[in-house]
Amino acid sequence: MRKLCLALFVAAHFLPQLLAEKIRPEILRITALQAMQAYQGKWVGRQEVFLPNGKRLMYFETVQNYYWATVNNEEVLLGSGYFDADGERVNIESQMRNRFEFIELSVKDSSGKTYIYKGYVWLSTVVWVPEHLIFLLDITRDSFVSNAKYMEIFSENVKDVNMRSYKGYMIVKSILRKSLDIDSPKGAAPKKGGFTFKRSSKLMSE
Repeated sequence: MRKLCLALFVAAHFLPQLLAEKIRPEILRITALQAMQAYQGKWVGRQEVFLPNGKRLMYFETVQNYYWATVNNEEVLLGSGYFDADGERVNIESQMRNRFEFIELSVKDSSGKTYIYKGYVWLSTVVWVPEHLIFLLDITRDSFVSNAKYMEIFSENVKDVNMRSYKGYMIVKSILRKSLDIDSPKGAAPKKGGFTFKRSSKLMSE
């Protein structure tokens, strides 16, 4: 019953915002490959963790890099990044693969455990859901916005947590920014035919 209630909360939390985007004429419809091309590059930003009542628990600085590589004769968007939590650096690695109807994402955390997600593109937003629906309550929405100089990802994750000190869900909000002058991190070959979202946004404060 608890998981059902949380699932209904997630639907109520995300669907109205996605439907609101649908009726805005300046939002572009893109493919899974175009969304992957938008992720390419170096992103710098912050993450904040909230309780359902809005209380902020934690604040992280984060850096993420995405670049193209060939893995087993397949073009894959590799990701590497970290966030600093209480003075400790936590590293994360990922791989994105184009499955045409969706993006397949595998994420390896600092303990070496791998999680698989499917990313479904909705206009200028990618919604990530776990491959196995038993872990349904770990849903992330990445929304892309840009101007002439920067592209940003506004990300929101709703996740079920089961710890001794807390049982329920938490909300993780992130703002990541990359310069449009740099299409890939140093040492990585840029991908031809990259895609840029043509939508203005209010930039993150300096």
